[in-house]
Amino acid sequence: MKKSVVFILALFVAMGMSCSNAQIGKPKLSGVYVIGSIGMQPGVDLKELESEGVLDFGDEPFNFQKNDTVLLSKKFGEDFFGGTVFKFEFTKKTLLFSNGDKKIEMPYENDFGIIRIDIKNKYLTRIDLVAAKMVK
Repeated sequence: MKKSVVFILALFVAMGMSCSNAQIGKPKLSGVYVIGSIGMQPGVDLKELESEGVLDFGDEPFNFQKNDTVLLSKKFGEDFFGGTVFKFEFTKKTLLFSNGDKKIEMPYENDFGIIRIDIKNKYLTRIDLVAAKMVK
């Protein structure tokens, strides 16, 4: 009886670990990702941002390529990151964009395929990336 209880507990622990490990590893992104939601700075007016075109992210705001390159839509990339082509690398806790001497390090969370990125911007605090194929 005691061995059965220990075996069942060990089985549950192993199952729990395998489920949680799926989200622990670095994300492997490829293709187009759109912005599913945003977090705004306190005091920022959504209607004002919309009227100024700040939230015009384009049809393909993030296009992750196989060679660890990400292409950002022109207006969005320039406004929010100061460029449109970056090398990217995920660590366990951050997403790094680099282009020459320019490096942008952003904390992220992988929420079952939704990549929540904390950004430093005068308008936004967070952008959530969703694979375009999941939205269509």
